[in-house]
Formats: sequence, C-alpha cells, structure tokens
Amino acid sequence: MKRENGMNNKGFSLVELIIVIAIMAILIGVMAPNMMRFVERTNVSADMQTLDSLRTAIMTAMADPMINEASQQSFNTNFSQAAPALLNATNLPATTTGISMAEDICRTLNIAPAVAGSATGGDIETAIRAQLRSHGTTNATTIQVHIVSGNVIIRLLGTDRTGGRSTGRTPGTASVTDIVVGTDADIYTAP
Repeated sequence: MKRENGMNNKGFSLVELIIVIAIMAILIGVMAPNMMRFVERTNVSADMQTLDSLRTAIMTAMADPMINEASQQSFNTNFSQAAPALLNATNLPATTTGISMAEDICRTLNIAPAVAGSATGGDIETAIRAQLRSHGTTNATTIQVHIVSGNVIIRLLGTDRTGGRSTGRTPGTASVTDIVVGTDADIYTAP
C-alpha cells in the first residue's frame, strides 16, 4: 500500500484566502465612515456637557452673594453687551479683594488657577479647551459667552455640532453649526 504524502491536506487554498481578505476589506471600507461619524458625534456630545458645566458654574457664580460686587458688575458689563464676549483674562479678570467671579467658577469646576488666589477667565478658558474633544477644537478655539435676559449662552466657535468635518471655515468665525449651549440655544444666533 502506497502512502500519499501531503495529498490529504484539507487546508484553504490561496485563492480562498484572498477572497476572504477582499470581502473583509470591503466591509471595513463601508463601516469606517459610519464609525468615524459616530465617534465624532460622541465627542461633540462630550463637549456640550463640558460647556453646560461651564454654563452652570457661571449661573451659580452670578447668583452667589459672596462674590465681590465689582467683579460681578464687570462680568455683567462685559458679557451682557449686544455681542457675545470672549471668555478670557481681559473680560473676566482677577480681583484683589474678596472672591471674584473667576475664582468662584474655578472652584465650581475644580480648576486650579495658574496663580494661586488670583483666577482669571484665561485659567477657565485654558482648562475648558483642554477638555474639548470634537473636530475643530484646538488651542485657538474661541469660547464666547453671552448673557441675554439673564440666560447664559455659550458658543464654541470653529466646531461642528453635527459631527461633520468641514474644513473650509476660518477659525474663530461664527457659523450656524457651532456648538452652542444655553436656554434657547437651538434658535440662538450671535449678533
């Protein structure tokens, strides 16, 4: 009786393996764009939660009777104008006496200021930017705060709340697709 060496192998042929790899590549090609959109929408949702936390902290600070009166008046003057104001050290400065708006907001959000005891809007802006994850958010991302009839509205310029990746926009310019949180944020348009 003759033994057949290697003739009874029941493995896959090279052609069968190539067909399986091609089918897998097609499936990955179809699924990848949908998965990327899902991930971006998740990042936008996380950014909206971050901005909503900032909005809540601002509203809490506005209602806090322990805030330095000059700091509160400066805040109201800078952010209640006809146009939204940038969240930065100029519009939300530190105070020399009492608790400033910026310090109260930092305490609420658990943000450590760059200089102990003298928090500014710049500290808040830097900490919030570090938490942003959606497409278009960078260290140059602009955070606008606007108070309209006592309602705090926050807009993150240069982002896309739809989860899209439009790259034709100038950074720092307003768009209808910017991430906006606050009362009536869906119908809010910046002046």
